[in-house]
Amino acid sequence: MGGPDMPALLTLLLLLLLLACAAPPRRAAPASPAPRAAEASAAPLLQVLQRREGAPPVVLGTLPGPLRPTGDWVAVPLQPVTDEAQAERLAALLREHAVPALAFDGTPLPAPALFTRLLQRTPLSALDLSDTAASDAHLAALPTLPSLRVLMLDRTPVTDAGLRAALARLGGLEALHVAETEVTDAGLAQLASPEALRTLVLAGTRAGAKGLPLLARLRSLEVLDLSDTALQDAALARLASPSLHTLVLSGTQVRDAGLAHLAGLPALKALGLARTRVSDRGLQHLSGLLGLEALHLHGTRVTSAGLRHLMPLVRLRALVLGDTRVDDGGLARLAGLPLLEQLELDGTRVGDAGLEVLATLPALRELTLSRTRVGARGLVRLSGLRGLRRLGLAGLKLTDASLAALAPLTGLEVLDLSDTPLTPTGLSALAQLAALQELDLSQTGFSDDGAALLAGWKRLRTLKLTRTPVTGLTLQAVAALPALETLHLGATLLRGEELAAGLARLPRLRALELAQLGLTDAQLAMLRPLRALHWLNLALNPIGDAGLTELPGGLHELYLPRTRVTDAGLAELGRLVHLRLLDLRATAVSARAAAPLRRERGVQVLLGPL
Repeated sequence: MGGPDMPALLTLLLLLLLLACAAPPRRAAPASPAPRAAEASAAPLLQVLQRREGAPPVVLGTLPGPLRPTGDWVAVPLQPVTDEAQAERLAALLREHAVPALAFDGTPLPAPALFTRLLQRTPLSALDLSDTAASDAHLAALPTLPSLRVLMLDRTPVTDAGLRAALARLGGLEALHVAETEVTDAGLAQLASPEALRTLVLAGTRAGAKGLPLLARLRSLEVLDLSDTALQDAALARLASPSLHTLVLSGTQVRDAGLAHLAGLPALKALGLARTRVSDRGLQHLSGLLGLEALHLHGTRVTSAGLRHLMPLVRLRALVLGDTRVDDGGLARLAGLPLLEQLELDGTRVGDAGLEVLATLPALRELTLSRTRVGARGLVRLSGLRGLRRLGLAGLKLTDASLAALAPLTGLEVLDLSDTPLTPTGLSALAQLAALQELDLSQTGFSDDGAALLAGWKRLRTLKLTRTPVTGLTLQAVAALPALETLHLGATLLRGEELAAGLARLPRLRALELAQLGLTDAQLAMLRPLRALHWLNLALNPIGDAGLTELPGGLHELYLPRTRVTDAGLAELGRLVHLRLLDLRATAVSARAAAPLRRERGVQVLLGPL
């Protein structure tokens, strides 16, 4: 629950395509000045992180202190700022260490007046207020920051009025993120220096309904994400930047005719058209985009016949065709794409015969065949793909014997075998895949009989065993995995004491799924020692308000669908200061009770039916 509808196994380029993350500031951040003598004993005020695409951030240390970070790093306040003295101390620290980027990452945002003091005269080049309660009042309080180049306001309650006022004062802005806000075309009209903007993310906003006239003025734009907006074909004629390399139009009203306007974008490298009404006819407009490296067509009307228009795109490195009408014949048209590294075919009509073409794709590193017509015989054609690092085979009619074909793929790092009839007997063929870091065995025949196999996969960071008949015996083996950070155990046979005993040996877990285990309020005490936990799913358990007192304080995302939580329990969640997302669907919680979490804390709260 709570996962995106896009494929998760993405190269860095496709991450840009799907998420349109802002590029880091173009000037490298200078090293911090030498520490003062008194810093060694000062209490830490800022946590220093290095963010990584598609992975948890790396904690470098804290400030003040001896740490002298260099390159692209971001600081996060360790505690809420509640008075002027705290704000002044933090501001001084930001100036003293020339902090290049500030985020709040779950720490509550200060009141507008304190917000001004915190930021005044600081050298910030990037400010990330995403997933906070940042409002129009905070934007009005934003002081003049001459060095600010990146402003991120995704999933905040800002409106057109606040954004207009802020943009009029931010002359050198290079990246603006306002995804999933109430912003419309009107909110962008006062952009002070449109010629400077390089990244614009408007995904899930109300922008686009009036054609975004601003696009004609963005002549330096490099990344544009308009996914899930009301954008139509006519707006694409306004694209005027010769530097535009990443364009995301997924979930818009763009159709075949609109793609003709993309011919004037010579630098285009990544294009997202997922969940649009684009068909084979539209693909012919893409055949001249010879620099294209990533193309996302998931859920479009494309068929095998249309893939002939992609044959000239010999620089393609990532191609997503999931849930299209592509079959074996269409797959054969991809043989001329020698640089293809990532191929997503989930939910297509591809079968065993179509896999012959894979031998002609020497650069292939990521392959998804989940929910296709591929069967046990087809796996033999994968055995020669020694460069594969990620492989998705979920929902296929495989046999235990067929897994022997995967044994030569010793470089595999991510493997999804969920919803297949495999048992420990077949999985034993994979014992030598020592490089595995993520393994999904959910809804398979895996059982305690396979517990010993886990010892061979010492690099596992993620293990999913949802809806398997495992008990405490398997959990003992899981607890011995030295690198494990993410564990899914929902709807298994684990109960009570054996579950508590296993989790007690896993204090390093960052993500845990325990849905549909019959857990009670009292049993949630087993979660208290899991202080590193950021993501927790307790859906479909008979837990209520009393159990919420046992939850670890570091949670960023919490899933409680179909539990017995009520309005009264939300007060207890106030102590979860880092909470960003709270799923309360199919509970008795009312919109009125959840409103303060949204308004004052910027928490994304999901209500209503499942």
